[in-house]
Amino acid sequence: MADEPDLSITIASWSNDASLERCLASLAPQWDGAEVIVATNRPGDELERRYPQARFLRGPDGATVFRLRALGAEAARGKLVALLEDHAAAGPRWAAALREAYSAGHRIIGGPVENGLRSRAVDWALYFAEYGLHMPPMPAGAAPRLSGLNLAYDGELLRSCRDVWEDTLQENEVNDALRAKGHTLHLAPDAVVESFLPMTLGYAMGHLRDGGRHFGRYRASRCSTGKRLAFVFASPLVPAVLFLRLARGILARKPGRLLQLVRALPFLALALGAWGWGETTGYLRGGWRR
Repeated sequence: MADEPDLSITIASWSNDASLERCLASLAPQWDGAEVIVATNRPGDELERRYPQARFLRGPDGATVFRLRALGAEAARGKLVALLEDHAAAGPRWAAALREAYSAGHRIIGGPVENGLRSRAVDWALYFAEYGLHMPPMPAGAAPRLSGLNLAYDGELLRSCRDVWEDTLQENEVNDALRAKGHTLHLAPDAVVESFLPMTLGYAMGHLRDGGRHFGRYRASRCSTGKRLAFVFASPLVPAVLFLRLARGILARKPGRLLQLVRALPFLALALGAWGWGETTGYLRGGWRR
């Protein structure tokens, strides 16, 4: 492509101007000629004037974060395409760490997600539910999963599976498609972002329920009828399994946060229960279609 930048940074902006301003301010000292695209379902005219380096794309009213990701990815021209959301503030070495990993030959790169809201138990609960498995510190190298909040793809590779994400970009579906072609996920520990997730507990539970339902339908579409029924019968255990996975990760990486996990437990139980309920209904409903 003519004028192909080395890095495209796409920001799915769905929350509020304060979040987007924090995100853009964290990126401004380090984007170094990168293409910056804000895909948003909100007006944001003032920020568009203040950040003329960024290109603002208007999505439809009510567009989900996954639809906004797809809009940004569709417009990106970079050799490396990074995905962020507006509530994420990039660490000082975020862009450099992605570029270094890409130069080393990695084509699917992600980084850790830290919690930026630390005073209330409910904020810890939402962080643990959404990003606890991506809590730093994390070792460099091959990773079983990467967060869609902080993820970058080789641009050509991402475009090669456009049929998977042209409507909504769900990272697990894209990563499954690329792993099926022999590609691996790489974790870059210095490419850290801090999440200031602006959700109420009720909104988060609805979001997690919908995410669980989508995941359940997607998973059911990829397995036999017998395995799908096994998932249905096992699904009441999903919240407990997720909690144990979280607790094990915290104990291994930041045992000092076990106290925060205990404080957050009542809210976390509701959040994980919402995901589990959604996953169960997804298995029962089946018939996943993009």
